[in-house]
Amino acid sequence: MQIIAHRGAWNIPQAGQTANSLPAFEQALRHGWGIEVDIRDYNGELRVSHNPANTNSLPLHILLNCYISQNSTACIAFNIKADGLQSLLTEQLNKHHIKHYFTFDMSIPNTLEDQRANLNFFLRQSEYEQSLQHLGRLYQTCKGLWIDQFEADERMLAYNLCSIPTHIEAGKHICFVSPELHAWGRKDNYYLEVWPKLKHIADDLPGTPIYLCTDYPKEAEVFFNAKN
Repeated sequence: MQIIAHRGAWNIPQAGQTANSLPAFEQALRHGWGIEVDIRDYNGELRVSHNPANTNSLPLHILLNCYISQNSTACIAFNIKADGLQSLLTEQLNKHHIKHYFTFDMSIPNTLEDQRANLNFFLRQSEYEQSLQHLGRLYQTCKGLWIDQFEADERMLAYNLCSIPTHIEAGKHICFVSPELHAWGRKDNYYLEVWPKLKHIADDLPGTPIYLCTDYPKEAEVFFNAKN
């Protein structure tokens, strides 16, 4: 299981650290974790921001400079928050020689633009997007699946877990969204009920690219590295 810190390692106390801040990303990268990054454009420049970007939003090139300076090879998951960013993102990826990344959360029309730009893109599977194989070439050419769940529903969790081997067999990477990224998943530490099921799948598929995007990267690293 490869750990991706959702908006950086902001849950680990450090001065000046908030979600999507440079200190949060620096701390995640120092630990060897991947990072999930929200990106938008602002005045023709890519910025890191969950909400509409402004002059105070972190420029993406500064984050990528940090990534390179730490000699990181961890995965960067780009959460695309606006359409039409392909050329700007491609320019930054090429300039910084970033290879281990994927984009996700685009609209279907914008996903097609990522496909045309030869970007590594993931499709999202959730209770609102199921049976993605019907998307044909879009499914065939996607790099992987972003496995999400917006509501508390054991049937959807079971569907998501059962679908992972099928996607793996099709040659796809998998990134599972840990439940605490949504309000229902933080209740009663529900993620602790889901992680053992994911660990079982990951242990049965050694060498397969499986990621976990989590707000608790430190705890996840300990849990998934523990020997049975």
